[in-house]
Amino acid sequence: MKRGLKKYLFAIMVAALTWQTAYATSQGGNFEIRNMTDQTMVKTGEHSYQMEKWNLPNTIPGNSSHTVRVEFQTYVWSSGIFEDDAADTYYQLTCKDGKIDSYHIMARVAAGPAGRNELSSPYLLVKQTGNNCSYTLPIDGKIGWQHNGTVTLGIVPK
Repeated sequence: MKRGLKKYLFAIMVAALTWQTAYATSQGGNFEIRNMTDQTMVKTGEHSYQMEKWNLPNTIPGNSSHTVRVEFQTYVWSSGIFEDDAADTYYQLTCKDGKIDSYHIMARVAAGPAGRNELSSPYLLVKQTGNNCSYTLPIDGKIGWQHNGTVTLGIVPK
């Protein structure tokens, strides 16, 4: 094989590997929800935007846990601009007296400041509204992310 052809083929191979790394990467990991109450959590809504995988269970029975695989897409468009990923799931827990607590679970990868091609690290958030039951979140806000690991959220009695 001629030297010029070898350089050309090598350049194509390097370009292909670079494209695969920069344009088709994803961040995957596991998300465990532990319902340590005696009531069933019921999903009331869900949507996602540019997520590879985001499908939380419809119900999580009391005193049980459920683990799902979550995949952030987090790739770069050909323009060189990072895109953002987002997903939201809403759950309700009905208290023994009929009152309701609501939980909003979010997944986010935010685009960097305007004019900059940067991407924040993926993260999960949770917010509790209607604190009517005797259940609580150990943390209300950002719960982080672990690539190829497991992030756990627990809903616990107070």
